[in-house]
Amino acid sequence: MSQTTVKPAVAFVGSTGLLGKSMVPIFAQAANSGELSELRLLVSSTPKLWLERLISDTVKIVQVNYADQKALENALQGVDVVVSALGTNGTEVARRNLINAAVAAKIKAYVPSEYGSDMDVNPYPLPMFEEKQAHLREAKAAGLKTISLLTGFFLETIFSPPFGFISATNTWNLPDSGSNRFAVTSMADIGRYTLRAVILVFEEPEKALEKLRILGDNSTLDEYAAAFESISGEPPTKNTISRDQLKANFDADGTIVELVKLLVADGLADFTENDNELLNPGQKYFKPKTVAEYAKEVGGKPWITIHSPEIDAS
Repeated sequence: MSQTTVKPAVAFVGSTGLLGKSMVPIFAQAANSGELSELRLLVSSTPKLWLERLISDTVKIVQVNYADQKALENALQGVDVVVSALGTNGTEVARRNLINAAVAAKIKAYVPSEYGSDMDVNPYPLPMFEEKQAHLREAKAAGLKTISLLTGFFLETIFSPPFGFISATNTWNLPDSGSNRFAVTSMADIGRYTLRAVILVFEEPEKALEKLRILGDNSTLDEYAAAFESISGEPPTKNTISRDQLKANFDADGTIVELVKLLVADGLADFTENDNELLNPGQKYFKPKTVAEYAKEVGGKPWITIHSPEIDAS
């Protein structure tokens, strides 16, 4: 391991989105504790009050125009790693300018907004993910060292009714048999894993893989349902949906709601092979939140928390 005492300077983009809001406090704490030398929060509009409250000697807010590549380049001068939590809606120009500015600023590594399923094993087209993959290819082609964090589904959103695994009446829709494992990770833990990846790529770049699969839990839908039932005391009604029906639903609908169930049915969301130990050996830095722990937080009733799939795409 490198003996250097120098710590990475990080720029974070996408601070105010659903995922960004969960990640930024983790990075701010790291900057204030000395794990990072500096954290720059790049925003395109007047900072929200909660964001301003994070300002300190080592946490700064930098207002930028993402359409102005030179302004972005100036904002990234002296930065070692750029972490993005930008969404895909209306951000094509911003993402392209971010790549060009990062190259010009000679950053050491870039963490694109890949969080979610492993699209390398996903055979089904979805514009949202195709845009992310195109952005990743563009970043690599520009010469950036990229680190993609693949997190499985977001713990706080995947069990809310819009995604179709569970309804507001405690009816669970089991893809195929309900016995395939699939990974979920809490949004705060995504921030913690990303922080460890940033520090790893800075201190030991030879160990930092291009793609890191991480998770908080990796169980079956039957097991997840049992975890919620153990807290609520309310037995769920279970419906099994065949793989053929799921594929037909996706072909007809083509949305992330249908895709996630199809990925589970095909066993493509199973992260049994993962990189948890590389980033968090022996849970040295944090204990990832499990579904059982989340079940306690929501009283065993995840349907009381409603999220929109258009916002909470994994």
